[in-house]
Amino acid sequence: MIEKLIGPALAAGLLALASVADAACLDRPGTPNEVKAEPTRGKERDSLTFSWHDTVGAREPVCHDFEVTDAAGRVVQSLAGVSCRGIGANLGRDERDFGGLPPNTTGCVRIKGRTEAGTKGCVSKIWSARVCATTASAPATPQGGKWSALAANDHGRWGYAVDYATEAQAREAARKGCGSGYYRPCMVKIAAQVGCYAYFESRSGGYWYGLALHSSGATALQVARSGCEKGAPAGTCKLVKANCGS
Repeated sequence: MIEKLIGPALAAGLLALASVADAACLDRPGTPNEVKAEPTRGKERDSLTFSWHDTVGAREPVCHDFEVTDAAGRVVQSLAGVSCRGIGANLGRDERDFGGLPPNTTGCVRIKGRTEAGTKGCVSKIWSARVCATTASAPATPQGGKWSALAANDHGRWGYAVDYATEAQAREAARKGCGSGYYRPCMVKIAAQVGCYAYFESRSGGYWYGLALHSSGATALQVARSGCEKGAPAGTCKLVKANCGS
C-alpha cells in the first residue's frame, strides 16, 4: 500500500530511515541507580536534593528525565533531558535540587537516563526506584534574638555558637571555635534563630560531614546525618556532637 501511494523508491527510503531510528534506540542508556532523596543542606525547610549514580560509561553523554510527585503520587513536575553530563565527565554521584517548597512537604522522584537534551534521543527502558524526602518543619518563633551558628573548614575542623544576642556575634564565635591558620579556612555554613545543632562526620577513605541547626533536636540530627551520608561510604557517618542550647 505504501509503495502504491508514494512509489517504491521513496517507500524503501522511509523504511530504511525507520529502521535506523529503531536500531538507534536498541542501545538505550541504563537506568540510574542508588537514587536518594534528602533535604538540601542549608535549605532544609524549602528544598530537596535528589541524587543518583549513572549506569552508562564515561565515553557516553547522558541527560536525565525527572518525574516529581507529591506524597500521594500526583505528578507535580516533569522534566525531560536535563542535568546533562558530557563525555569523559566524572562518574560519581550526580544531583539536582528542587526548591521553592513549603516546610514539612514531601516530594518524591524517579529518574530515567536520556541520550540527548530535551525530548530528543532515547530514554532508559524503565524508571528508577521512586524515593521520597520531606522538607524540615518551620522553626518555632524565636525568642528575643537568640542566634546560633555553625562553622567548618570542610576538612575536619568545626565550631558552634548557641544563644547569642545577634547573628554577627554568633557567626564570629562559631568561626573562633572552628579555629584559624589551617590550609582550608573556617567559614560559617549556617546561622539561624534556633537552639539545636548536630554534626556528623566520616573519615573512611576521605572526609565527609553534615551539620544542621534547627528548633528540634531530632530534626537537627536527621538533617546532619543525611548531609554526611550523601557522599560517605554507607554506615560510616558518626555523631560528633549534638545538643540544644549549649
